[in-house]
Amino acid sequence: MPPARIPIHAPRQCPRLRRRVARVPMRVCACAAARLCAAAMLCTATMLCMTTSGTLRAESSAGFELDALPYATGGYYGSAWIGDGPLRYRAVVARIYPPDFAVNSGFNHLRIDAQALIVDYFFGADAARWNGPWIGAGLEQWDSRVQEQGTGASASFSNTIATAGGGYVWRFLGNFYLNPWAALHFITDGKRSVPVGSQTYVPQDVTPEASLKIGWNF
Repeated sequence: MPPARIPIHAPRQCPRLRRRVARVPMRVCACAAARLCAAAMLCTATMLCMTTSGTLRAESSAGFELDALPYATGGYYGSAWIGDGPLRYRAVVARIYPPDFAVNSGFNHLRIDAQALIVDYFFGADAARWNGPWIGAGLEQWDSRVQEQGTGASASFSNTIATAGGGYVWRFLGNFYLNPWAALHFITDGKRSVPVGSQTYVPQDVTPEASLKIGWNF
């Protein structure tokens, strides 16, 4: 008669906790990847349309940019662009978590998911290569979520944003460049007051922003 086997069981883990830990970063990565792909596809489609219509000139190019500020707050940023003469057409997707000191009193954990279409105009001696100073304007869609301090109650809201700004492109290594910039964002449509728990959150009519981008072009 063979000796009896004593079953050895591995330590059990909570499957709900394991799934939650695994899914959170996957959702964030999937969302960021989908938004970045959408920006790249939009710029590619725009370039194809301009090429087939004959409006895209020989001195044209395309590129990508990353912005330091969203990543510094725990979010992400991706921009794909095409340039034609002194003009540059950009599609942007981003997620940013403004620090709590920049959020209205009584609220925290503000999250902004932004999609934007922006046109930049370069001027100066090297404008045709998208170097030097530029100014730009465009429209953005902000889908936001904010939380009430203390209670943890939260609410979501959306706004249409008009944006205007400028910066300076400096090439430092081949096709790589730095792009310090600043802009103002103006609410043009959407919710001007949002009930959150026992309070009302009022988005700022004008939001200033400044940061540093790193980019590369073909």
